[in-house]
Amino acid sequence: MIFQSGLILYPTRQRLIESFENLLPDGKDTAVLTPNLLTFGQFEERLRAEILGPIKTLPPIGRPLLAASAAKKLYGGKMRGAFARSFRFKGFVSALVSFFDELGAGLIGPDELAKVTGYAPGKEEELFNLYKAYREELSSRGYMDEGILREGLVNALSHKTTFKTSQTLRKTNSIRLVDIYQFTPYRFEMIRRIAKWIQVTIVMPAPDDRKRAFGFIVTNVEKFEALADEENMLSIEYREPDDGPLSFFRSRLFALSPQPDENSEDDKGCVEAIRCDSRYREMEEVGAEIVRLKKEKNLPWSEFLIIMRNIHPYGAIVEDIFTRYSIPFHFRRGINLTKNPLVRSTLSIFDAIESGFSRNNVLRVLGSPYFGRYSKINADLAQKLFLTAGIIEGPSGQWRTLLAKRIKKENNRTRKILLEKIAKETVTLIKELERFSKKSRASQFAEELSDLLKKLRITPEPPPETPDAEKIRFRDHSAHSKLIEALHEMSGATKILRMGKASLGFQRIRDLFVSRLENMDTQEPGSINKNVVSVLNAHDAIGLSRPFVFICGAHEKEFPRYIENPSLLHEAEREKFNKAHTAEIVKKTPLLSRGLRVFDAVRDKWNEESLLFYQAAVSAREKLYLTFSTQELDGSPLMRSQFVNDALEALEPGLPSKEIEKKIRNTPHLAIQKDPEDLLDPEEKRTRFLKDIFRPDTTKDGETVEKRIAQNIKGHAKWKFKRLVGLAVMERERDFYFVETDPQEKAQFLSAHNGDIATYKNVVQDVLVKSWHGRYAPTDLEKYGQCPFRYFSAKLLGLEAIDEPVLEINALTRGTLLHDILENFYETLIKNKKARLSGTERELKILLAAASKSFRKLEKKGAQGNPFIFRIEKEKIENELAIWLAVEREDQAGNKFTPTGVEVCFDVKKRNKSTLEPLKVEMADGKMRYLVGSIDRLDIDEANNALRIIDYKSGANGNKYKEMVERENMGRTSFQPPIYMLLARKHVIHEGLLPSVDFLSGGYRLLRARKLKDAYIITDKVKRRNKKEQLAVDDGKFLNVADTQMEGSFLNLLTGAIERIENGEFPVDPQKCDYCDFIGLCRYVKSPENPESRE
Repeated sequence: MIFQSGLILYPTRQRLIESFENLLPDGKDTAVLTPNLLTFGQFEERLRAEILGPIKTLPPIGRPLLAASAAKKLYGGKMRGAFARSFRFKGFVSALVSFFDELGAGLIGPDELAKVTGYAPGKEEELFNLYKAYREELSSRGYMDEGILREGLVNALSHKTTFKTSQTLRKTNSIRLVDIYQFTPYRFEMIRRIAKWIQVTIVMPAPDDRKRAFGFIVTNVEKFEALADEENMLSIEYREPDDGPLSFFRSRLFALSPQPDENSEDDKGCVEAIRCDSRYREMEEVGAEIVRLKKEKNLPWSEFLIIMRNIHPYGAIVEDIFTRYSIPFHFRRGINLTKNPLVRSTLSIFDAIESGFSRNNVLRVLGSPYFGRYSKINADLAQKLFLTAGIIEGPSGQWRTLLAKRIKKENNRTRKILLEKIAKETVTLIKELERFSKKSRASQFAEELSDLLKKLRITPEPPPETPDAEKIRFRDHSAHSKLIEALHEMSGATKILRMGKASLGFQRIRDLFVSRLENMDTQEPGSINKNVVSVLNAHDAIGLSRPFVFICGAHEKEFPRYIENPSLLHEAEREKFNKAHTAEIVKKTPLLSRGLRVFDAVRDKWNEESLLFYQAAVSAREKLYLTFSTQELDGSPLMRSQFVNDALEALEPGLPSKEIEKKIRNTPHLAIQKDPEDLLDPEEKRTRFLKDIFRPDTTKDGETVEKRIAQNIKGHAKWKFKRLVGLAVMERERDFYFVETDPQEKAQFLSAHNGDIATYKNVVQDVLVKSWHGRYAPTDLEKYGQCPFRYFSAKLLGLEAIDEPVLEINALTRGTLLHDILENFYETLIKNKKARLSGTERELKILLAAASKSFRKLEKKGAQGNPFIFRIEKEKIENELAIWLAVEREDQAGNKFTPTGVEVCFDVKKRNKSTLEPLKVEMADGKMRYLVGSIDRLDIDEANNALRIIDYKSGANGNKYKEMVERENMGRTSFQPPIYMLLARKHVIHEGLLPSVDFLSGGYRLLRARKLKDAYIITDKVKRRNKKEQLAVDDGKFLNVADTQMEGSFLNLLTGAIERIENGEFPVDPQKCDYCDFIGLCRYVKSPENPESRE
């Protein structure tokens, strides 16, 4: 290969490689005449080395360290100024360095900055002082940053002698800049000065009137056009686009008023938009399409290109899916280091510290598979220990105390030893993290974190027999070496900068370290192989060309990228700066005003986004795919990019928006919903097979189910396959049951898989009759009435939600607390025979005293959550109690009911001798069952022989409780009011509190109701909408019939429910699914809407 003296510069390495390969004759070993090819960055590096000589440059983390040090010295302990408060926050140093970079690219040094005034009163002096202090920090240590190097290079290019000392410039007679569109003041001056001695040609696409496609290019070209004839050796060459299937699309994209004309369907099919449910499904569809096209057209993998504006959300997803689909791929910049699992485990150390050692974040460290020190710790057991110890967050001393208290209560010796080991390791870890968090110097930080990772025995080796172990090993070893490299870089930077004693604070050093990791990438397996699918950022894809191109992640705020407001100077201030700079700096050379414009306007950034999309779109030679998702993996919505609409409108101008929607291909919610032959992953195929195995409409002619099973069982363990088929049968039966609406038809599909365990009724009776002595509580019966499966899960299986310690008390704890307060209050009044409220201050004092007593009891148990939050909660409760008392007085003023008993308990004497006799009901077999419970409050009206039963409710759903006091729901979904009414009536007569009960009522008192009309929901008092007639509960028959066999009476309905329970009837048949802890277990709400044929 023979090189000419001409030089061609490209924007990216990828574009350079493609151009170099295009110059080589296919399959020939022949010398060709070719110019020198370089990226613009490589060209800069050469000139710096040749012109400026040896340069002392800082490692990437060094500049932020210096900027932070300069800012801290400037502010000192005073912390005064426009940015003094911002200095404490994460991101300030990064914003400051970014601002310095913009000034450097604009060829603005401290001296030039001092001359620009009036752009930001109150800020500009402070910005100058920060910039000056930063440059002085650099100078005192003998280092240069990019800004200083750029100024030096541009100044050197002003002298003719430079072109003799630089070997690159001396041997070059022409320079061509291809597909380089952005010219900062530095680049502008660099090219302009080179063009005084060497022919320079800027090659760009021929622009037209489409501002969104070419506005950014035109703005930059105008910088050189403004020079007029000043630079005779500088020229601009416009390149016409190539013809091809997408030429019509290319000519219309971003046109303001494209004219409709005749295009063939083939032309319109060259661009396709694909809508997916999630980013994961998006990449599954892209992978499947690539595999299909490769097989169909017999193409190498390298003919496919994936372009994203932001690769980070997709990195791990692409790695997972393309590995499953056996697609070789390559990220131009690798996978972002912070997305690697090993690095995320390291960052969990910072999360634990930042959260104040919260339970969950400490568990993340203990449960990480990358920390060998904790390989023998059972993470589930550790979680249970922390929960039962009541730990939320806190320092090591608090953890040690709470863990010791919990372990002291453990009776199982073996388990106690395990818990002690977990506690020891946990407290040691937190102590080490506390010590680490006190390191305020960068050198100490790096050294301590390195030691900590060694103590934790961080390892990139995957566990034995891990699937894809080699790929995981390559990935994690690469990430581990990069992590160690970043630590050495920080340690080395502090040494060469002589900053070993500079105290910047742990939080700021941590932010700088994490920011450095966020700007590092890790290599993925197969990156050396050229025959791969390239996954590129939109900037890296400029000028490339492939037959098939996928633009993925086409979402608003992603492509186009969200344009953030600058943090130090807002848009108006930047515009004023440009004007002030033009007036002061370039007033002697007005032709340079456009080229030396320091800050880009927001409109220029939007135009750059449009240009990036345009360049990405025109890189497709045969077909372009635009893909987007409707939601994130966490369910948060994503909005389709306007660029997708622009592209579809370019295909068929004037098409209504509804018709445009029809042009978008909607993909299935799950990959297995596609045709079986289109599934690529063996696991997908097996899952689809099990889904379809019993569906006649998916069986081929003459193919039996047995034949299908025989074909798929090859190569698999028979027991495993039989297990899968059994599960498929079970799920199919459940689906038939769930979707049936007719009760009689539904009963035919009732089986053990959806709640009918009649064949095990002896087991049920062992639990309920023998173990529980035939006792039933009204609240448990209501669970059965609301959903039999809910009762089964809670009562028989004993499942319950994990009671997590929280910062503030939950609704259940709050309700229990209020019950306890009101019990103490009325108990005091009843004891003093002053339960009739008179409205005195003394009553409020007694109530608040009862509240204080209950508060102390809760605090003694340690169940109050965060003390500061609970202090606020106590005030809220006291205010609510004052309102409750006022409503109580109003109620008593309107009737003659007097509270006579509180927390009146009814239970079997064998269990609790202090309780009253329960309600006994005789079953059909003559055996007795017992209704037990505790009545919150019992009110008596002696004058009218009336009895009222009150149950306190802290909820606010009045409609729910109105349904519970209706007679038509009693014995079905409501049991508490009637059972308590029967228990109380028997009690007051037996105790002689009333000679007889002529008026019986019961219901609920809503504790948070602010008005009397909303406070009491009582039987026979509630008027429901759209119900002209209501059956009375206390009608002399419904509750009074002792014969349980009399149809329609409450006791008959009650015994019927008990019989169904004891017969093992627990169908998944909910009345309502709200407030249920077992939705994920029963999966009732996940049933298909339209059942398949059942034959």
